[in-house]
Amino acid sequence: MNLFKEERKRLNLSQQDVANLCQNSTRTISYWENKKFTASAENLKVLSENGFDVGYILTGIRVKSVSEADHAIYDTELLEALQLLLQTHEQQIKKIRRLINKLQCF
Repeated sequence: MNLFKEERKRLNLSQQDVANLCQNSTRTISYWENKKFTASAENLKVLSENGFDVGYILTGIRVKSVSEADHAIYDTELLEALQLLLQTHEQQIKKIRRLINKLQCF
């Protein structure tokens, strides 16, 4: 089972519930669960704020319970890492698109 879906079921939420939380469609949630798309850092933050173990979704490793202060630090660090990852991914996509455009000129 997909980790995202497993986490959603652990929280007894439907795809519609998650869609409402993230202001997305149920189709988008289905795409996340089927690994066709990845949730944005902003959506992961919303999910984290609503009980999702985002670290588990991303790594498959459950973090033992931490204090509220530690949780805030963990969320901030995780969000920063995710934003960096997404930026890097977007930069790679831009480079690939430029290369494709160059190759199409030949």
